[in-house]
Amino acid sequence: MRIECKNLSYIYGRNTPFEKIALDNINIVIEKELITGLIGHTGSGKSTLALLICGLLRPTSGSIFMDGEETYKAAEEEDETGKKRKIRGAKKSNRQNSEKMKFKAGIIFQYPEYQLFEETVYKDIAYGPTNMGLSKQEIDGKVREASEFAGIPESLFEASPFELSGGQRRRVAIAGVIAMDPPVLILDEPAAGLDPRGREEILGGLCEYQKITKKTMIMISHSMEDMAKYADKVHVLKDAKSYMYGSVEEIFSQAEVLTQAGLAVPQITNLFLELDRRGLDVNKSVYNLDRAKDEIIKLLGG
Repeated sequence: MRIECKNLSYIYGRNTPFEKIALDNINIVIEKELITGLIGHTGSGKSTLALLICGLLRPTSGSIFMDGEETYKAAEEEDETGKKRKIRGAKKSNRQNSEKMKFKAGIIFQYPEYQLFEETVYKDIAYGPTNMGLSKQEIDGKVREASEFAGIPESLFEASPFELSGGQRRRVAIAGVIAMDPPVLILDEPAAGLDPRGREEILGGLCEYQKITKKTMIMISHSMEDMAKYADKVHVLKDAKSYMYGSVEEIFSQAEVLTQAGLAVPQITNLFLELDRRGLDVNKSVYNLDRAKDEIIKLLGG
């Protein structure tokens, strides 16, 4: 699913003393079936953009289109039964709406385990598909498929999610979003607070899921290493505006531009920038270990 933002702005606390511009007239495109990274310093507008794409916030001005459909208008349209259609995929503890819905965007928040609330792991993962009005057979299929992607064994289905380890709870929450099968999946720092192994398992698993399902995935992270490893394209936000856009290679080949703008670059890139400053003839745009290995071998004469 292709996402296009046109002249998009969002202001928190509008017309109050606490007014803050979170996004300022940005125009960006997120290509379908790719992993697109969103990077920028704290307060640059990354999470606000994610909430707008999900329909959890309504733009102050401008529009967001998903395959040509304007999202917040779609969220307000009524279907033939007079009921409101939903466009967002974040889980809500609200059981009133039992109609069949097609969720367009699912978001996995930072510390997603805080979204858990059901008695068992199975029921928590099944909550979204149940509220989509699916049959029991369809719900069961969604739960089992999502659990497999998230690395949750069937033996945990009847366990309370609150009795699980922190990593397992996070997997259950992630499975609950995947089970809704949204065409757009947004990751807002879902591996925050995990050790390197846990981070690799969570992000690696989600990116493997994207490769298999060809979902449009948006990844928000302060870790440039994650961006260099997993993203196909990168949008850079700065001071509520769109600052740079390109492939991972195109963005991190401009490491000096990023650092001058107060943005981080992968640690391996910092190493090669320092080697260049010390007079060594190296490629300053190295952004991952494979490229670093090749460059060091070249530097050492093969």
